[in-house]
Amino acid sequence: MPLEVEASGGGGGVTGDEQVATSTSGGVDTNCVDGADCVAVDPLDDDDRCPDGFPRGKKSDLRLVEEFSPGLEGVAVCPNGDVFVSQPETGAIFRVPLDGAPAELWTTLAGHQPLGMDCASDGALYVADFGSEDATVFRVAAKNDPGTPLPNIAGDGGYKAMNGVAVVDGVGIYATDRSNTIHGRIVLFAETSPNVFEASVARGGLPFPNDVTFNPSTGTLDLTLTINSQVLSYPVADDGALGSQSVTSSGILVLDALDGLAVAEDGDRYLAQYLRGKVRRSSDSHAVASMTEPKSLAFRGGTLFITAKKGLYAVDLAVCGAPR
Repeated sequence: MPLEVEASGGGGGVTGDEQVATSTSGGVDTNCVDGADCVAVDPLDDDDRCPDGFPRGKKSDLRLVEEFSPGLEGVAVCPNGDVFVSQPETGAIFRVPLDGAPAELWTTLAGHQPLGMDCASDGALYVADFGSEDATVFRVAAKNDPGTPLPNIAGDGGYKAMNGVAVVDGVGIYATDRSNTIHGRIVLFAETSPNVFEASVARGGLPFPNDVTFNPSTGTLDLTLTINSQVLSYPVADDGALGSQSVTSSGILVLDALDGLAVAEDGDRYLAQYLRGKVRRSSDSHAVASMTEPKSLAFRGGTLFITAKKGLYAVDLAVCGAPR
């Protein structure tokens, strides 16, 4: 998600010789940066399935799934395996087939800048809107759905710049409402009945909150702070209330510019360092991918999908994403 109120977006066509790095060693191929010098190979697979039903697979290097121009921002994987990406500059959301077919325009949020996304168990997308005068989170239930805005907080004056989104089944939708000051916050859209929501501030006083995700192994909501380059964690109560804040990862202030966040089955986090051009595993700081301006992250089986300046990337980690 952007460091300033800037759009990054994308259209799509596969670029053939820029799809896949050469080896299956599991490290980053230093000769394959932003797709350059990459040689197409088929990702390896086995019968080991992740909790989401998709293969754990074997390790392979970074590959460019599809190039977009302008670039992308959010990425979400639905229970059926569909991969969706958002393109803020055009307001478009695309479904990206994994068989080499070109991206399919799913819907357009006209007049809005879609950023972070998550997919619910019923297949609905929840999409953060950044930078419009009536910023909110939209529910997109099907193809060509123009999106239904979730409610404002009564008497609040509206949202400023929605950024990250996390669906927590049985609780509701968490979203970050961001500013460059200490007035950033986490908003909870509590689901009071099917597809009916009530909005409230779950936590305030946050400088530049960015991505957010639920970590089922710890029962916490994890959040990236871009300027501070920290990951904050909050225990989630049954009613959605957030417990005491703890700092569970720290980087090098602005130099890291933490952006996207994804959680693996073992509870380890994967973090996008926007300015450094790296995606790192939190537990040991190991870089699993390198590209220009990595942004959002999402698991499908043992594959981590990454949006970046040039398009949608994937790296096979042989590590399952956290169960939903």
